[in-house]
Amino acid sequence: MALLWRGYCAALQRHPFKVKATTSGCTFAATDALAQSRDDKPYDWTATARNASFGVLWLGPANHLFWGRTVGLERWFPGTSWANVFKRVVVDQATLMPLNMALFLAWPALWARDLQKAREDVEGSFIDSVSFALCVWPVVHPFSFRYVPLEHRLLVLNACSLVTFSFATFVKGSQPCDDDVCDAKALQRRRTIAAAAAAAG
Repeated sequence: MALLWRGYCAALQRHPFKVKATTSGCTFAATDALAQSRDDKPYDWTATARNASFGVLWLGPANHLFWGRTVGLERWFPGTSWANVFKRVVVDQATLMPLNMALFLAWPALWARDLQKAREDVEGSFIDSVSFALCVWPVVHPFSFRYVPLEHRLLVLNACSLVTFSFATFVKGSQPCDDDVCDAKALQRRRTIAAAAAAAG
């Protein structure tokens, strides 16, 4: 494990952009695999690839730049003072979080080049997803921004995203519920909201 961690850190120093994109892609591939593991349907590899592409093409690169020292939050609010930490949290949650969430909700439809469906998907789940996300990330980010080195913060976000999605889809999914709540459409909507909240980081 120690050897694996040293290898990861070495790769992160040499190729931070690529490594962060790759780890984010793996995280979102895993969230899709977790969701599909509960379905009695053939595995949809296209859906997994689509989810992974969100991490690779958007979340990893966007958070790397937005949180970074060149043009991001570390440039404008440097250091680990609680004042600057909370400024970074507020700016992140007011700007990048809703952008990440909206893009994640629209991503499947954008893959299909259906802009109308993308708009409907965002409008249908955005508010509930924001409400869920605001229960998670304003708690996680102050400690991440203060105590976790900048280069490892996206890894923490990815780990918390996976835990958040797992909790929402597995723990809550095991609670008793009536047929109206547990029909296939409601379950899919709950997974979408959980995944969007996880992606919002």
